[in-house]
Order: sequence, then C-alpha cells, then structure tokens
Amino acid sequence: MKKWITSLFLTAAILFGLMGADVYAPQDVKGASRYDQVLYFPFSRYPETGDHIKDAIAAGHSDVCTIDRTGADIRYVTPSDNRGAGSWVGNQMSGYSDGTRVLFIVQ
Repeated sequence: MKKWITSLFLTAAILFGLMGADVYAPQDVKGASRYDQVLYFPFSRYPETGDHIKDAIAAGHSDVCTIDRTGADIRYVTPSDNRGAGSWVGNQMSGYSDGTRVLFIVQ
C-alpha cells in the first residue's frame, strides 16, 4: 500500500512540475542544459496520464520538471491507468534524487 501511495504522489509531483514552457508540440531533445535526464513516457500504455501531461504542457507548463516528491497536481485518472503510470514513472525515477530535472517526452 505504501509503495502505491508513493507512486501516486510521485506521478502527481512530476505532473505538478510541468510548469512554464511552450505549447505542446512534438518535442526535440534540445537544450540539454535545461534538463538532466530524458524520460520517454509511453502514451499507448497510459493514455489518460499521457493526456494529463500533454494538456499540462499545452496549457503552458514545462515539458521539463524537477523531481519534487512533496508537490502534487490532481486530475482524475482511472485507477488502473494511474497505478500503471505511477509505477512506471516511479521505477524510471527511482535512482534520481529530488532536484533532478527531467525532460518528459510523451510518445
């Protein structure tokens, strides 16, 4: 249960971190000084979470986020999509510390 909650909050924290960038468009991996890592998010596996990320970027939030496990942004996503995406992102980010800047590319 604790791992699931941690994954949920990690996903929310990452989505919350999507602040301050251009409108969503296909992304190029440019401007490496803006980020430390690149994460290719599998939209086909987690479409609702992928839509949440793309909508946040389209609304002007950044495609680069800083890991902040205490922050959160909330949108209803079906439990199976949320659990899967949270687990996937949590596994991808497990080796990174708070403060790591991650470029999210939804594909």
